Amino acid sequence: LGILGLEWPTRRRNRMNGRVLARDGKGFTVGVEQSFGNCPKYIQARSHQPVSRIASPALQGEGLDPRWLSLVSRSDTLFIASQHADPLRGGVDVSHRGGPPGFLRLGADGRLWLPDYAGNRLFNTLGNLLQDPRCGLLFIDFDNGDLLHLHAAAELFWPGSQPSIP
Repeated sequence: LGILGLEWPTRRRNRMNGRVLARDGKGFTVGVEQSFGNCPKYIQARSHQPVSRIASPALQGEGLDPRWLSLVSRSDTLFIASQHADPLRGGVDVSHRGGPPGFLRLGADGRLWLPDYAGNRLFNTLGNLLQDPRCGLLFIDFDNGDLLHLHAAAELFWPGSQPSIP
């Protein structure tokens, strides 16, 4: 189980990774295997603003319509979930990625280019993606509360080896 706690006004974030040890009708017990704070550098400070909205059904499909492309291109925040290829040796992880609006690039071929910034030197996400490229990406439209969840396969490029980024 990977959990990310983020306090927007202070830009504080903490990650916890562990395994569910027990569960019942009231909740579950987690054995914590990793717990650590992360640098707040790329977190955009926000105040909590409840959004009044009517729940709408989830839409599924392949490709992104213009509304979602717009959300991705103006996002300053995304969340990435990854997993180790061997669940007995490693677990799952969820992390925040951020930057100024436009830090993500959308290629004409449909690829999303996400820069990797120096972080805590634990390499949880990067290490997982080296072992298993499958990942989940979550974008939040902070204006209206909409969520965009993408399933993706990561491809890692090392400095000097990547094709030109759009």
